[in-house]
Amino acid sequence: MFGYGFQRYVSVDEKKAKARKALAKLKKSGFDAQPIEEFRGKIATTFWGKSWCENLDSYADYENRVGRGRSYIRNGFICHLGIEKGKILGKVCGTSLYTVEIDIQTLAKQRWQEVCERCAGQIGSLMELLQGKFSKEVMKIVCDKQNGLFPAPREIKFRCSCPDWASMCKHVAAVLYGIGRRLDTEPDLLFTLRGVDPSALLAQNLSVVTESDTGEALDVENVGELFGIDLAEAGDLPAFEPCDQWQKGQGKAKGAVSRTGRRSEQEAVADEKERKAFPKETPSKPTARKGSPGKKAASQNAQTTQAKPKAKRADNSPKAPFDPASPMAKDIRKLRELAGLTQAAMARTLKVSPGTLTRWENTSGLLGLSDASVEALVTFQKKLLAKGL
Repeated sequence: MFGYGFQRYVSVDEKKAKARKALAKLKKSGFDAQPIEEFRGKIATTFWGKSWCENLDSYADYENRVGRGRSYIRNGFICHLGIEKGKILGKVCGTSLYTVEIDIQTLAKQRWQEVCERCAGQIGSLMELLQGKFSKEVMKIVCDKQNGLFPAPREIKFRCSCPDWASMCKHVAAVLYGIGRRLDTEPDLLFTLRGVDPSALLAQNLSVVTESDTGEALDVENVGELFGIDLAEAGDLPAFEPCDQWQKGQGKAKGAVSRTGRRSEQEAVADEKERKAFPKETPSKPTARKGSPGKKAASQNAQTTQAKPKAKRADNSPKAPFDPASPMAKDIRKLRELAGLTQAAMARTLKVSPGTLTRWENTSGLLGLSDASVEALVTFQKKLLAKGL
């Protein structure tokens, strides 16, 4: 009889309904189900998700087999996909609800160290890393089949509770593609899966200010030549004593001049207002006539100024604009303005992208900088203060 010995054909709509029931049952039992919802179009759209899927498709061992799972993941048959260190657990609904377990070797310590060293100084922030916004050179490193972050077939072992005799059934293939789909929204799970810390890729940026693009030591004496600007010799500059208003990050340094070397009318007006707002410690003798109201006010002002001399730091050095304990956008802008650099030039010095620097300067509130970025900014600031800028 036709069909004898074969299971009844189950349509896609029936499987979808069965998958919904299976998911509801899992949740009702208290299982923390993390399903992949039904969708149409590409499985992955971001760098990490697409790179994972392309990596699977590129291996000859998987080329003719992983495609079996594409319809399963698009139709929402994956009721659960959990990713942890070295392990993936999947629940896939087919004729029944099957359990898929995939073991993936964690990245060898030596191999991870080599990846970090090869990416040194080329990744600006953890956000850029997770968004996949970096150079083609870094892309080649992390996607390298032999020495990158993605696992090779020899590093993957899988098993499924279904009766399919194939070495890779459609349920396993669906889960493998599901990882790429999940990386679209949670790219940090790749690092969790391989057992590595993504922040280690940024730890190599500690010397970004002390080295030039060619790897040679940055000559502080020739910093003007490097950026195409004229800087006076340190011995020709007056002592750096910014006013209190500048120290609070609310105004310009006293006596500041434009890049052309001439003070504009607006700067002159600003200096005049500053002079009135911050009188010298020893004011001149008041010229008001005897008995006039101005004489009393001037006398009180002189006493107040003499009683409270201008405070100085214990080390007699000016307060730096950038505070590593509470980095702010205005502090980074102030550093750049003091150096007379464009955003592009400043970004090259700190070894970050111009977009990253623009984002720093436009962020309100405290900046969430990495330790490497903070240290780079502190080092840059020290060199500016050493030059008396």
